[in-house]
Amino acid sequence: MIFLDQTSVTVALPAIQSEFGASRAEVGWIIGAYLLSLATFMSASGRLADLYGRRRMFMLGLGLFGVASVLCAAAPSELALIVARLIQGVGAALLQPLALAIATNALPEERQGWAVGFLASVGTSCLTIGPLVGGALVEAGSWRWIFVLNVPVILFSLAVTARSAGESRDPGAAPIDWGGAAVLFAALSLLVASLLHIADWPPAVAAGGIVLGVALLTAFVGIERRRADPLIPVTLLRRSAVEGPLIALLVIQFGVLAVTVYVVLYLQQSLDYGPLTAGLLLLPAVVWSGLLSTVTGRMADAHGSRRLVSGGLVVAAVGLLGIAVAAASEEIWLLLVALSVFGVARPFVFTPAGAAEIETIPRAERGLASSLVTEARQLGAVLGVAVAGAVLTAVESAAGGDHAEALAAGLTAAMLVAAGLSAAAAVVTGRLMGVRQPG
Repeated sequence: MIFLDQTSVTVALPAIQSEFGASRAEVGWIIGAYLLSLATFMSASGRLADLYGRRRMFMLGLGLFGVASVLCAAAPSELALIVARLIQGVGAALLQPLALAIATNALPEERQGWAVGFLASVGTSCLTIGPLVGGALVEAGSWRWIFVLNVPVILFSLAVTARSAGESRDPGAAPIDWGGAAVLFAALSLLVASLLHIADWPPAVAAGGIVLGVALLTAFVGIERRRADPLIPVTLLRRSAVEGPLIALLVIQFGVLAVTVYVVLYLQQSLDYGPLTAGLLLLPAVVWSGLLSTVTGRMADAHGSRRLVSGGLVVAAVGLLGIAVAAASEEIWLLLVALSVFGVARPFVFTPAGAAEIETIPRAERGLASSLVTEARQLGAVLGVAVAGAVLTAVESAAGGDHAEALAAGLTAAMLVAAGLSAAAAVVTGRLMGVRQPG
């Protein structure tokens, strides 16, 4: 349900924008608000579960996600929808890590690998079919059905969890760093707002917001370094073997969100495809993760991660560059090829980079390392929506004239920025990442 909502909603954005008369920035917020909550609160969810009970917090997450889904489905305006999506993201931040924790806790040691693999395959499958489900629901009825669909799943999950899941907790767990969470939320909110509204706010206001957001992020790092039990273990970032994979994860997720959000807008608003067709055309960008993730994991085990990650980022840059060329020329065949190239690149970065980041540090710190992996991906997603949206909107506004042509020009510029970041990350990660070190 969580993964399905991430990609199904992107196909519905043009319909939402049309119904509410929303601006490009407000459309970005519909995705950005959800990702903002995830990026801020997922790191705290494990501690909450340790202190107050994993089943209790999981059921709270289900309740929040369900109530927010109802509010999304009934939203009378774009502002109400954005607020509901923010709440939905808080629910998702509780659900995503605790689903795995409850499942593995309920099974014997020899079946926990199966549980991890099963949940990963389900999540990847839902990311893949999300655009199709969203497109079908929008064409068959309304974008609101995407959120209505969550309600019976929530009710069923609540019933099963209450009956079957045992409670577990760790009363001796470290306290939650709410001050750090507040600073992180404020920093990311300022950055997202300033970037998404860069074309309609006065330049001094937008620039000031970006500067203040960066300053708060810097303050957050300083706060976390001084805390004995930080929300995010930023002290691990001093190690180059950790920095490289995190940069790779952040940059590839930046590209993923830039593609899934703004290519869908281009397909529907510039090329006049319907929501279902747009969802089908987006499949090459998402389907390869499910097919290749296991393969790339085995390749990383056998040959190390550095070359796979750097090579994957180079291929991703080529795919993003191809999307930019296709958007400028309006050649749909070229767009499909470029989306497929980018889609193939994703599992060559995600799986090896995640494994390398965790495996290059001592076992005692690997729980902290996994939280860094999650945070890097969420931060990349937030920035992908905000930065690509800022570039697209700025170029679109400057181009003026025909709306379809201006949107194509904006998408071309956004994809060029994402391609440049991916190429630069390939060089940086190649230098930072050493050959994979055993356990």
